[in-house]
Amino acid sequence: MNPAETAKTVGTGLVAVLIIAVLASSVFGVAIGITDFGTDTEEIEPVVGDEDELAIQPDDQSDLTIEVAATQARAVSLDGDGYVENATPDGWGDGNWSFAAVATPDTEAGGYGDGVTHVVYSDDAVGLVIAWDRGQWVATYQDGAGSARVGIPATATQTEIVVTLDDGELTIDAGGEADSALVDADPIDEPTDAYRWVGSIDEVRFVDGVLSDAQIDTYQADPVDPLHEATHDGRVMFNDDTDGTVRVYFAGNDAQLVDAGLTDGIAGPQLEVGVDFETTTDPLTVSVPEGSYLAGAPAAFVTVIGGAAAFVALLQTIAGTGSAAVVLLVVGLLVLAARSLIDTFGGGGYSR
Repeated sequence: MNPAETAKTVGTGLVAVLIIAVLASSVFGVAIGITDFGTDTEEIEPVVGDEDELAIQPDDQSDLTIEVAATQARAVSLDGDGYVENATPDGWGDGNWSFAAVATPDTEAGGYGDGVTHVVYSDDAVGLVIAWDRGQWVATYQDGAGSARVGIPATATQTEIVVTLDDGELTIDAGGEADSALVDADPIDEPTDAYRWVGSIDEVRFVDGVLSDAQIDTYQADPVDPLHEATHDGRVMFNDDTDGTVRVYFAGNDAQLVDAGLTDGIAGPQLEVGVDFETTTDPLTVSVPEGSYLAGAPAAFVTVIGGAAAFVALLQTIAGTGSAAVVLLVVGLLVLAARSLIDTFGGGGYSR
């Protein structure tokens, strides 16, 4: 083997050793509960002009990567049995209002066939029902004095739905279609074959007042956008699932997940350091400048990723667990990788 081939083989072998070492440490880190690998995420409230000191304060801040996102990109997943309880904020629906949500019906699940499923249902004074009804998005409103029903054709795909009540006129806007109707005294019968939602729901918003056409366009193009000029009474991003609850931002309360789980949601745009956020170290802080995408957002999620020292610290932590089996398995994989490298050179000999 000539020197160039030798160098290439050595380099490939060392890369293989490193990859296997990282994979081994990752696998066994998960097995014993070390899941961060030098990485941690913290939720902050982004306030323009204020520095937010993080609880994450690594000892070694010389080689860190800091990422900031406007959401954790999760949505609620429902199979027809579960639901989200008490998400509607107190006081919402007095006067003009807007409701928005991203809904994806799972029409292949077989839980309801082609029947009616509720994206949102309220039996209080507002009486708003938004549903998938046999290939239509339908909104029904009644307040005791009057009612209205609007509907548009729809496909069973992810859809950004906005419903508004503007001085007695109910409007639904979704999938490039819109329909409006005046609230009148004629009663509207609720469907008798209604089922709970089957599919996912994300980025639910309760807004005091009517979203403008421009705001509706912005929301439907990017449902994570803070819409900082809108007056939010509540927003549910489904980022967390702590003891079966999720935050209702702006409302200051939690909603209960009943027989429901979380699935992949909308990620939002990639935020830029120096434009959407700024950082300082020692102590580690994050701040939101004027004009940031995060202005008006109820939360931001800061992920701190450790540098090369994190890998060494992980191996030290594994060794410090006192689990001989784990240590031997990690070392064993490293030995196997090294043996493979040795075999490449003919078991310690050389080739011409």
